[in-house]
Parts: sequence; C-alpha cells; structure tokens
Amino acid sequence: MKTLFSLFSIIVFSITALGQNKLCCKASANNQFAALSGDQEFVASHTFNEELPVVKSGTNIKMKVPGEAPANGYLIPANELTNKYIFVFQEWWGLNDHIKAQSEKYWAKMKGQVNVIAVDLYDGETATTADLAGELMKSREEKRLRAIVDAAFLYAGKDAEVATVGWCFGGGWSLQAAIRGKEKVKACVMYYGMPETDPSKLAKINAPVLGLFAEHDGWITKELVDKFEDRMRGLEKDITIVWYDAVHAFANPSNNEYNPMLAADAFVRSSYFIRKNLLD
Repeated sequence: MKTLFSLFSIIVFSITALGQNKLCCKASANNQFAALSGDQEFVASHTFNEELPVVKSGTNIKMKVPGEAPANGYLIPANELTNKYIFVFQEWWGLNDHIKAQSEKYWAKMKGQVNVIAVDLYDGETATTADLAGELMKSREEKRLRAIVDAAFLYAGKDAEVATVGWCFGGGWSLQAAIRGKEKVKACVMYYGMPETDPSKLAKINAPVLGLFAEHDGWITKELVDKFEDRMRGLEKDITIVWYDAVHAFANPSNNEYNPMLAADAFVRSSYFIRKNLLD
C-alpha cells in the first residue's frame, strides 16, 4: 500500500510540475504565431492568387551565417553607394515574386536612395497552398530564423542604418529584427504581425514602430495589439498603431481578400514613415 501511495504521489507531483512549466515557460511571439498553422480557420482564411507579378530590379544573394549554411536574400541596390537599407520580410508563403515586387515598390518609392533586401526566412522554399505555407512556417526553427536576420545585418555592415517592414509572419519578424538590430534600426513597420509583449525584448527597440492592423482580424486581435502598445508606451517607446476596416492579409495582392484601396493607404503611410525616419 505504501508503494502504491508513493507512486501516486510521484504521478501527481509530475503532472503538477508539467502544468507549472506550461504556465511559466511562455511561448515566444514567433512560436505563438507559428501555432496558428494548426488553426484550420486561420489556414482557410489565406488564399493564393498564382498570377505572379513581373520582377526585374534585383538579384539573388547569399548572406554569411557563421557556422551554418548561408542565408538567401533578394537585393535591389541603391543607385549610389549608401549605408541605408530596407529589410523586407515575407508573408508565410515565402520569398516569392509577390514579395520581390513589394520590395521593388518600396525601392522605387525611395527613388533608389536605399538598398533593399528581401530576407528569405524559408531557405529557398515557397508555398502556393495554405496547408504547405502552414507546414513551412511551423517547421522553421527559431534559432535559424534569428541567424538569418542576423546575417542580413552582417551583410549590410556595421555602419548600416536600417528600416524593417513585413507582413503577417514577416510582420512579426520585422519587429523581431528591430529588437535584434537595436540602434541600427531607424524605423520598423509591421503589417498585422504577431506583437511582442516581453518587456525585456521590447526594451531593446530604439526605432519608432508603425503597426498596421485589421479590425476584423480574428487572430492578431485588438486585445493583443493593445497589450503590445501599452507595453511599448510603458517603456517610453515611439509607437503608432493604425487600424483598418479590413481582415487579416488585406494588403497582400496575392490574397483573394486583398483590399487595393486600404493597401494603397497603408503603403503610403509606411513608405512616408520609412522615408521620414531613415532618409530625412
């Protein structure tokens, strides 16, 4: 009987400890977003229009990752030598021609005064179905993702001044890049990406942040964004949040829920924000 009681006590203690670990070990912002790949409603909300834009300005590059395979990027160089960069972060589809076209659009809006690097977070893989996009997003190791972001900063050089912009999965990584880049980052734009709420990470941000979010987003909710905004303001960080009467991924031309009018407004806001903080 004593043995049975001892065994029962061990089982109860183990279960309790596991529960406590779940509570204390909060998932990172990236892992929280990656977990949405298991939400069938989230997956079904993403559609892909296979009509690809024409891209012509950039070239594919390799970026050194110490001790690992190199990272990939799509570089559109400035018209003249400069230390100004925009890092563009992909949606969950990967670094496809839609993202390359968006990169060219930002480059043109800056009148070729900046280098633009579209950062490949999937190591060359892309998806044209939501199920595959979800699998790719879920399969990425956060350590590798951080190394890829660091590789972009290494490629740009120690004196680089950087603006970051991204959508959805890349919106979250635009913010994470601002955290990792610290004083190098002069502006951060995130389109409906997962907010970071860890004060120790947010404290590392030196750049003003522009968040563009959708009022009818069932996943990146107002509650999440408000918590992020409150934490940023509590740390006396410069943050601007803009809400659109739209759904998640409203600014992606490859999505059937694309809203061209609101996407155009968001692009004007974001490009003005980048120019003001990076170039002016």
